[in-house]
Formats: sequence, C-alpha cells, structure tokens
Amino acid sequence: MDAPASDSGSAPARAESGIDIRIRPATRADIPFVEELYERVEATGAPHWRQNGPSPYTTDWIEHVIEKQPADQILLIAEDPGGKRLGYTWALSLTDFDANVPHGHIAGVGVRPEAEGRGVGTVLVQAAEEWCREQGLAEVTLHCYIANQRAHRLYERLGFEDEWFQMRKGLT
Repeated sequence: MDAPASDSGSAPARAESGIDIRIRPATRADIPFVEELYERVEATGAPHWRQNGPSPYTTDWIEHVIEKQPADQILLIAEDPGGKRLGYTWALSLTDFDANVPHGHIAGVGVRPEAEGRGVGTVLVQAAEEWCREQGLAEVTLHCYIANQRAHRLYERLGFEDEWFQMRKGLT
C-alpha cells in the first residue's frame, strides 16, 4: 500500500475485496462523519460507563488535529474513488508505560456499516501502521473492546497479539 497522503493528495489502495480506497488526511468537512462513526464504534462493545461518559472525539479535539496538525498524531479518512467516506482511523505516538519508549498507537478505527467486510478496516489499519513507520516508531498498539469480536479477529489477522486486559472501576 502506498504511504498515507500528504495534504496534496490521497493515497490509493486496493482492498482485498477489489474496491479502490483512497486514504487522505481529515478536513473540517469530515468532523460530523468522524463523530457519527465514533458513536457507532462505542456501540460495538463499549462498557455501559463508557457509552454514557466523556468522549475523546469531541468537536474541539477533531478540529485541533485537523487545523493544528500536531506532529504526534493524524486523523485519516478512507473514501471510495467517488469521494464517499467509508471510514476513519486516528493514529498517534505515545510513550509505553512499562518500557518508557515511544510507540505508535491506533486510537480508533471506524467503518460505515455498508462498507464492512470490504477491506476498509484493513486498509485503514495499514495506513495507520505506515504513518507510524514514517514517524520512526518500531511497533504499534491498539485497544479493542472485548465484546467487539469482529474487530478483534481483524486485528489478529493483521498480526496484532493480545497483550493484557485493562480493567476499570468507577469510584463515584
């Protein structure tokens, strides 16, 4: 797959299903799309407290990533050749808690329901991985809700391995 696009264009990729998918950086016009898909992602297995809690995908955050283009993160959009948005991914650089070394992290992948099973998620993960490589990062992590078995199978197929369970308990 070609590298993620710069501001000057989009990177073409062919999904396993044979459809052409273009990857490009998100723009202001993509904000409602990302917010809508994030809600769908949360509905695929987020625990009850997360579904009703604060979202990292606020309009302010999305605008910040798009307008300021921080060097440590990127929001990418997948679209078909006609410009129809199919999905998004958010990738960033973090520092590993245990090893204290930088690594890439895929903080979100969302695909439209009608685009599921067509290779869009695969192309988005590969684009995020390529961005991480371009940042000089040697590995990438991601989180997946336990109940989202479809995504878990995709990530395993793409070479991700289970590392640990993260558990949470509200104190209020």
